[in-house]
Amino acid sequence: MEVSGQDFSTEVLGRIRTTVDLEPGISRRELSRRVCEWLDWRAPNGKLRDMSCRKALLQLEARGTISLPPVEATYGFQGSLAWDELPLPELAKANCALGDLGEMEVLPVSSRFSEESRLWKGRRTLPRK
Repeated sequence: MEVSGQDFSTEVLGRIRTTVDLEPGISRRELSRRVCEWLDWRAPNGKLRDMSCRKALLQLEARGTISLPPVEATYGFQGSLAWDELPLPELAKANCALGDLGEMEVLPVSSRFSEESRLWKGRRTLPRK
């Protein structure tokens, strides 16, 4: 069976099934690395085609050919809380005209690693003046 330009023989499919059955804790990444090794599936620079293999494994699972181990990891960009579950900071109330507040400044957040980003996400407080 050809998937993502690679031939997955009956033997390789059986080996994938056996590995998942015998090692229920195996990660999808580790499984795809092993499959790349079995198939000698490498990029021109010699590195394993790990992402291509994971995509192929997902396609094989979607076809009902194999069952993959469950996804265990969560990633930083997924977040641990939904937006509506985030605690809101205590807001100060201003009972005046906007002009009475004085000069305002809007700062761009240039990078998720910047000081502004940490401040926006509540991981850092404003310095006292």
